[in-house]
Amino acid sequence: MGDQAEGGRVFIQLTEDQVERVIVRNASGSAADSRKGSASARVKDAGQSTQWLFRTLMEDRSLSHSLLIGLQVLTCFPLDGTERGVAEVAKQLEMNNSTVHRYMSTLMRIGLLEQDMYTRLYRLANADLDGNAR
Repeated sequence: MGDQAEGGRVFIQLTEDQVERVIVRNASGSAADSRKGSASARVKDAGQSTQWLFRTLMEDRSLSHSLLIGLQVLTCFPLDGTERGVAEVAKQLEMNNSTVHRYMSTLMRIGLLEQDMYTRLYRLANADLDGNAR
């Protein structure tokens, strides 16, 4: 399930069937049930956005909402190292700029994001994660 790449990074790869099982299990009994089609079709329809999945997961009181939000912020950064600003991420997530800034600062402090000191934009740490470390 996890593959160790150069530099000690670990990647987890899920099959489409595994993703579908997780989405269907987490969507059952919630507003997501009203969507038509299979879970994988909903993922494709969502494009790069996984907001509907996170909203569904946020309804589960047994999960850490702070962790889910932090993961949601991370999903806004492409693996190719594209840089994004706080306002851009906040707009995509429909969240307050200061809240997103706090999450991004925390993710930077623990080494998951890095910030360009000149542009002040953020990107995934050590991106390009397709195997070409910066």
